[in-house]
Amino acid sequence: MHHEKILFHGFDLDEIIFNSEVDTNAMINSQSTLFIFNCLNYKKLGCKSILVDKYRGIIRTNKETKKLINQFVDKQAITFLGTRMMAQKQGGLPYVYGKQVIIPLGGATQHSTDWLLMNNIAGIMFTENKRNMTVLFKEFLGAPLEMDFEVDKTIVRRQLRIAGNILLRQCKLVAELNDAFHDIKQSSVYNICIPCSDQDTDHSSLKSELDGGIYYVTEMALKGIMGKDVSEQLIEDTMKDIRRKSRGII
Repeated sequence: MHHEKILFHGFDLDEIIFNSEVDTNAMINSQSTLFIFNCLNYKKLGCKSILVDKYRGIIRTNKETKKLINQFVDKQAITFLGTRMMAQKQGGLPYVYGKQVIIPLGGATQHSTDWLLMNNIAGIMFTENKRNMTVLFKEFLGAPLEMDFEVDKTIVRRQLRIAGNILLRQCKLVAELNDAFHDIKQSSVYNICIPCSDQDTDHSSLKSELDGGIYYVTEMALKGIMGKDVSEQLIEDTMKDIRRKSRGII
């Protein structure tokens, strides 16, 4: 992609450097990051990636985009319990977790590429030029931002389709959960069981609950193969290996 020609309506590399901040600890913020650019081919920028944030502006960092993405998806509760698998089966690599949707502009790849976060976008339009996409962001430094991206329209549309398919499946799952738990606090089951529960029990997050489920399944699988003598370290190492391989972009 020819970023020096399209980034910020004609800003050249020197202007990008002048108008940016350097943040070695930069991370994707799902609420404010608009997109991230792979800058490995632009040595003059003196960074590996650029994050564009609607509040902070242009942020340069020496983290590659694949590292930024991995840090981002590690915080999601169900990243490795369905969305990655669903995306792989369809030949894509979008990450979808409710309203947090991030798609690669370069397709499914194990290398650094450009990524677009969807929740701060008001609309996308593909121009007649098959390699041109116009994106209208809701806000950038206090005002809407319209930007042109040079992309492969077929690839981006495929990523959007896959993200839509995953989001639809997630919505159906949430609907099923809502049906199962609708008005549960008014039910006799709740009123009988809850008074008998340990009221001081810690309430963990969805992510920790799912991680616990993965740990249990991994432990049971290893014990089924190796017998009862399975160390906690082996379970942890196996889980790390599963996560690493399931990412597919490390």
